[in-house]
Amino acid sequence: MNKKLNEIIMAGGEFLRNRGFEVYEQTTNRVKVNQNKISKLPHKTVATRAGLGWIGKNCLLVTPQYGSAIRISSLLTNAPLECDVPVNQSRCGQCNLCVKKCPGQALRGTLWEPGIQREEIMDINKCYKKQVEIMLKKTNIETDLCGKCFAVCAYTQKYLKSTDSR
Repeated sequence: MNKKLNEIIMAGGEFLRNRGFEVYEQTTNRVKVNQNKISKLPHKTVATRAGLGWIGKNCLLVTPQYGSAIRISSLLTNAPLECDVPVNQSRCGQCNLCVKKCPGQALRGTLWEPGIQREEIMDINKCYKKQVEIMLKKTNIETDLCGKCFAVCAYTQKYLKSTDSR
């Protein structure tokens, strides 16, 4: 999936560059994360500024249409593109489904707002440790993959139920 996203972002970058605009494609080989697994400009931050959604109590981007059942990348440009109004607050409200279902008990139940530190929303080390433990047990592969928090999200479930009826 990352390879396909990279191809899409590079194609968009080429399209804009050929029209005289400045572009920076945030592809997987360009985005660097530090020892705390933090990048300088996360894709989900770009998405909130573009009005696509908010950061949920699961510390993932949540959109009204798809919940967290999305995969994103980002492209920065000076092209005069129309975007939506930036999202500046969580729409998770009192919902705590992801917090209750987190196998690593890594989610704190904190509502997001711009500028909040990830550590206030989740314990990344607990999350990562549990993901690796789950995958080793189920697949004998040492990798970080869980997905429980996005799967139980009420917005994700609404989207999944709407696609079931098609």
